[in-house]
Amino acid sequence: VWILNGLTKTFTGDTWLGSEHGIQVLGLDDFLIFNNNSRSVAGAMNLPVSMGAGDGSGVIEIKLDLDAKTVTKIWSYYAMGTKYQTDVMGDVQRLWNDNLVVAFGGKGVIQEIKPDGTVVQEMKTTTNFGYIQKRKTLYGPPPR
Repeated sequence: VWILNGLTKTFTGDTWLGSEHGIQVLGLDDFLIFNNNSRSVAGAMNLPVSMGAGDGSGVIEIKLDLDAKTVTKIWSYYAMGTKYQTDVMGDVQRLWNDNLVVAFGGKGVIQEIKPDGTVVQEMKTTTNFGYIQKRKTLYGPPPR
């Protein structure tokens, strides 16, 4: 129906280059996106290094105006520059307390952050992983 980034994008405004991985749909026009900010995408398209510069992966929250076909970035978080650059894998989930869980899957790092970007906790593993889901409790039915 529409494309939000890349050379064939059908929206204008705060679009981006570089790849994305995990997406949480917050509403019909509101999305959280794990932005890999991959260098490989920009290079493959012969674009300036600043587009998908690989200067750190993170999260963006965007709001769409479906009539005007525009994208507005309303929030973003990028962790510590290239230290958490992951060209593949990554995920994001907004929690019940408005914090976010951000998974830098290609780096084996999961962070819980506050809306102001403060890191609440960080876990590191020696292996990579794909998608994540955090639950309030291990008891009861799955949250979705």
